[in-house]
Amino acid sequence: GSGERPIHTYANAGSYTVVLEVVDDGTPNLSASASTLAAISADPSSRQVTLTAIQDNSLFSESDSSYGAGQCLQLGRPGLRPNLFRRALVQFDLSSIPPGSRIVSARLNLFRLVQGGPGVVLTLHRILQSWGEGTSGAGEDCNPPPKQFGNAPTESSSTWNYRFYGSRLPWTTESGAPARGGSFVSAYSDSESVSPFASNVGLVSGGITSDVTEWVRDPSSNHGWMLLGDEVNLGTGLRFASRQDPNPAHAPTLTVFFTATMGA
Repeated sequence: GSGERPIHTYANAGSYTVVLEVVDDGTPNLSASASTLAAISADPSSRQVTLTAIQDNSLFSESDSSYGAGQCLQLGRPGLRPNLFRRALVQFDLSSIPPGSRIVSARLNLFRLVQGGPGVVLTLHRILQSWGEGTSGAGEDCNPPPKQFGNAPTESSSTWNYRFYGSRLPWTTESGAPARGGSFVSAYSDSESVSPFASNVGLVSGGITSDVTEWVRDPSSNHGWMLLGDEVNLGTGLRFASRQDPNPAHAPTLTVFFTATMGA
């Protein structure tokens, strides 16, 4: 027939009672209604994937130490010495997400190893250059002194000054100037306040989703994220489990919700 064709979009799958009421505003005023039970199924193209980091590392401001194969990631300002800064790097392989997919949301999942101490703001920044994990700290648990100061770098280690130590390939700005401490976007993709008593820390934002969207569109731009803690106040160091943690459930993961293109 002719006339309006009402349309309604349901946010979630489930069973719904659908009521259609028709009103004739003529004279006399007439109306009629009918109802039916509708089963709404999920969009078959909607998917979820949780990815474990393919590499991670920690940078140490006072030296070219590295800790890529160690069991923890470090950031912030540990202890009371004024020249100690820690930054962490993490990267994920997104090749399992079909090209052309629409990224609905993305969440970075971290496990904090030591609770207590001050609550600290954690910021996430998109890295602009490739870097290496190396094998420094292999087989070691996350205890001092490796935890505090890192180990000697190996061939493919990233450090405060170099993204690949063996070839002495430095971190640089877009103009080619040295970028000590890593080359990354100054504006953060997400900022979260870390509770002193939280073990599981999740970061989710439009910025993270935007980063993942760009990396799926252009995989060559995917160099992962730099994690920064409080770099102003002393004694604000944070430790999170790395991908080498003995408990696989503690490794950094990225959960991505996406809608795949038809036929993918």
